[in-house]
Amino acid sequence: MKRAFVTAIVSVLAFGAGTAVAGQPLGENDYEGRVKGEDETYFGFDLSNDGKTVKKITGYFHFKCNNGKEGSLPARTKGTLKVKDGKFEGKTKGPSKGTMIFETTGKLGKDGKANGTIEATLKVSEELTCTARDDGEWNAKKGRDVELPSPI
Repeated sequence: MKRAFVTAIVSVLAFGAGTAVAGQPLGENDYEGRVKGEDETYFGFDLSNDGKTVKKITGYFHFKCNNGKEGSLPARTKGTLKVKDGKFEGKTKGPSKGTMIFETTGKLGKDGKANGTIEATLKVSEELTCTARDDGEWNAKKGRDVELPSPI
């Protein structure tokens, strides 16, 4: 079973992935943007109605695995990050099989703008780990409609 899952993840990384995560299409976040200098990425999140919680953190990044495989993979992590004084930071994880970890920092600015940093890691097994090769600083804006990048 573990071997089949590893094969499936590597196949997704090698040949691209679909454009939906957990039933919600990518590109359906309150705040949307990209990693700076990387047009073929997506970064988005939702903000709770009271503005105190960041949730549904979503990314589309290009990963490189320690077995030499590379590819694109969308992910939405579970969990929330608390907003304090317009800033948030922390780790969120998901999906249920394998572990995608987003380490995110962010600052909510004026006029619906936001910026921060993201590091994405996919831990498939003890032996297989994939890291986003295009993580780093991101910019997003509330209400922006960012086009989904093409799989590589």
